[in-house]
Amino acid sequence: MIPLVFGFLWAQFAAARETGELLYANEVCGCRDVVASWVSDYVWTQMIWLPCNTLFLIIWVALAVKLWNGKRRPG
Repeated sequence: MIPLVFGFLWAQFAAARETGELLYANEVCGCRDVVASWVSDYVWTQMIWLPCNTLFLIIWVALAVKLWNGKRRPG
């Protein structure tokens, strides 16, 4: 699925560079709804889901390091 999105985005870039006009999904494959869904899923994954999960992981790691490396009482 991702290579198709990249292919469409590259075709979009090439068309804009050559003619100055944007390329629409219906002009490529007649599958505007499918391409819109792929792009939406890609943007959701790359821009929202992965950064939020990374931030969540960083917070948990920081908490774990703080707990494990805290000052230990001699005993």
